[in-house]
Amino acid sequence: GEAWDTGVELLYLRARYYQPETGRFITKDPWAGDLWRPRTLDAYLYVGNNPVNLVDPRGLNGEQPPHEPPIVGRSEWGALQPGEHTMYVNGCRLVSGLEEGFFDPNVRLGGYARYSQLYPYGYPETLLRDVLDTIVIHHEGNLQRYDVRIVQIRHMFGEGYSDIGYHFVVGRDGTIYEGRDIGARGAHVILMNKRKIGLLLLGDYEPGLDLGGGRRFPLDFDDERPSWDQIMSTVHLIRWLDYLYGIDRVVGHGELPDQNTSCPGERMKPYMQTFRAAAKER
Repeated sequence: GEAWDTGVELLYLRARYYQPETGRFITKDPWAGDLWRPRTLDAYLYVGNNPVNLVDPRGLNGEQPPHEPPIVGRSEWGALQPGEHTMYVNGCRLVSGLEEGFFDPNVRLGGYARYSQLYPYGYPETLLRDVLDTIVIHHEGNLQRYDVRIVQIRHMFGEGYSDIGYHFVVGRDGTIYEGRDIGARGAHVILMNKRKIGLLLLGDYEPGLDLGGGRRFPLDFDDERPSWDQIMSTVHLIRWLDYLYGIDRVVGHGELPDQNTSCPGERMKPYMQTFRAAAKER
C-alpha cells in the first residue's frame, strides 16, 4: 500500500504523500479529526505521532481502528478464581460467594453466569457483540484503597459475590486491570447487570463522607479528582470495547433507574461526556 516516488522523493501512501524526514504528510487528511482527540485535529500528522502503536497504510487516519490498550491480567495481579474461598479474620471464618453463588436455571437465576448459559440458543460466547451494549462507570467511594485485590476481597467476602463484580478496573496511575471475565454477567448494578460492562475507577470522587441514609458529612480530606492518566486510560479502554462489541451507551451507575447512589461521584461528572464520545455515542 506504499511506494517511493523518486520524482518528488516522497513516500506515497495510496491517498497522500508522506515525508519520512519530518514524519508528516504534505497534504491535509480529508478527515476533519475528533475534538476529543486533539492530536487528530492536525491534518498533517502521521497516526498522531504514535507510529509505534498505530499504522495508517492508506494515509487516512480517521479510518484506523483503535489498538488494544495494555491490560494487566488476573493472574498478574493475583486474582482469586471465581467460586468459594475461605479466609479467617480475627478468628472469624469468612466464606466467599455465598450470596451470588453459581447460576442454576432452576434455583439460582441471579448466580454467576456466563452469557453462553443465559443465551444458550443463538448467543454463544463468540457473539458477545450481540449481547454487550452498555458500559457502566463506577468509583470506589468512601474507604477507597486504590487496590484491585482489595476490591475483589470486599466483593467476594463482604458482599458474597463469586468474583469481583466489575469487568475492568482502572488505577490512578492509568493501569488497566482485567476483572470479571468479560463473557460473564457482572455484579455491579442492582438487578440490572445483564448486557452491561462494569468499569471501576479506583478512588472516591464524591465530595464528603457518606454517613448512610442519604446523609453526608461535607468534609472528607482524602477525596480527589480522577487523575489525567486514569481518564486517558479509561477513554482508551472504552474505545477498544466499543470497537469489539459495538457499545450503545456509557452511563454512570447513578444514572440507571432505582440505584439510589451518587456513584461515580460529582467529580466524575465532567468526564462522562468524554467517555460517551469515546464510544461514539450519538
